[in-house]
Amino acid sequence: MFTCWECGRQMEEKNTEFTHKTKGESVTFKTKGLVCKCGYKTVARSQMNTYNITMADAYRKKHNLLTTKEILGFRHSLDMSQQQFADLLGVHVQTIKRWEHGVIQEKAMDKLVRLTMKEVREKSDFDLWNEKYLDFRELSHCNVLEGYYAIIPAA
Repeated sequence: MFTCWECGRQMEEKNTEFTHKTKGESVTFKTKGLVCKCGYKTVARSQMNTYNITMADAYRKKHNLLTTKEILGFRHSLDMSQQQFADLLGVHVQTIKRWEHGVIQEKAMDKLVRLTMKEVREKSDFDLWNEKYLDFRELSHCNVLEGYYAIIPAA
């Protein structure tokens, strides 16, 4: 159990609303955290990755940038490793790793991913509905290349 730094009581793990300042503006989002009856809330170390991605995706949605799930969906739909996807985009593999772990891409990089995906679709016989991907979920908030669906491989 976790003890509150403010009052010393036990904290409860639950979904809660956080506000985080990123890139000079406040973003509000919900994710799993630790909450005390006194009102203090925080995130356990084991929850930090999820917290960072959720916060980054809230900012991305607000600014119409590709989310972590959308970037991963594009990469997986091409059946590419992070290195292969980086090579396709002409960026360093660390760039892909950062985006997939919650670092917010610049608008120019976001546009690069969208344009590259559009080009791949137009210049190849690439079939987005490849049979090996069994779990198709439309990303309802996605304004990416109208008609695109992210393909998330079945577990």
